[in-house]
Amino acid sequence: MNRFSIATAILLAMTAGAAAADMSSKAPSAPTEYAWTGIYGGFNLGYEWTSSTDVVTYVFPPPGALGVSNTSESLSGYVAGGQLGYNWQLGNWVLGFEADAQGSPAHQINTTGGVAAGSPVSGISTTVFDTLESFGTVRGRIGFVFDRWMFYGTGGYAWQYMNATTTANPGPVSIFSNYGVESGWAAGAGIEVAFLDRWSAKLQYLHVETGTFNNTTGLLGATSPLVIGGIVGAGTTINEGTRMKTDTVQIGLNYRFWPFDSSDSDKKK
Repeated sequence: MNRFSIATAILLAMTAGAAAADMSSKAPSAPTEYAWTGIYGGFNLGYEWTSSTDVVTYVFPPPGALGVSNTSESLSGYVAGGQLGYNWQLGNWVLGFEADAQGSPAHQINTTGGVAAGSPVSGISTTVFDTLESFGTVRGRIGFVFDRWMFYGTGGYAWQYMNATTTANPGPVSIFSNYGVESGWAAGAGIEVAFLDRWSAKLQYLHVETGTFNNTTGLLGATSPLVIGGIVGAGTTINEGTRMKTDTVQIGLNYRFWPFDSSDSDKKK
């Protein structure tokens, strides 16, 4: 092989190598899976269905026997609030926790007759007005991800801030009007999708159930409106127990603000 042939072969090899290198530099990079790890926060809107049970117990000396009055209310309405949480991704699994708080205008009123020794008491009733002012949770989350989609279950601690106003009839005469916080548990499930590098949207169902919120009058004296009105006798003690169970369906937005993922910038190029 003459010198010209050798030089031509070397030149062709160098040209082919340079072209291959140029093509490789221009080739699109392999897509990077979405990273769920980080601190996030956001807000949500939803609808709630709450069932409330009230048991009003009259512990009395005769006369004025009333016994027990039971009411059940169904409260429903819109809820709105916010959440803050942290995700830690391990392969296709995501572990984390989330805290949220919701405002609620749900309320309902119900009137029921009194029962003494298993029999209705004629002309005497109890009216209960229940309001779920707000509620919140602190929950663990475990999810399974397919790139930008996450399916998760969640559960943990819950609280409800409620108002129970109770009156006795005829009158009406006020018995209770107290606010209180009760603790309990929450559990649910949801779907979350990252539609931008830092933004995700979720659809979530959550059940919240707390303990019984109790009010008591103590012993009623002769000057009590309930005694003066002839509804109960002096020395009567009245107790009310209120318990609420809430189911919610929520949609929400989350923004992941830490840590900064360098792949976010790469994806925008």
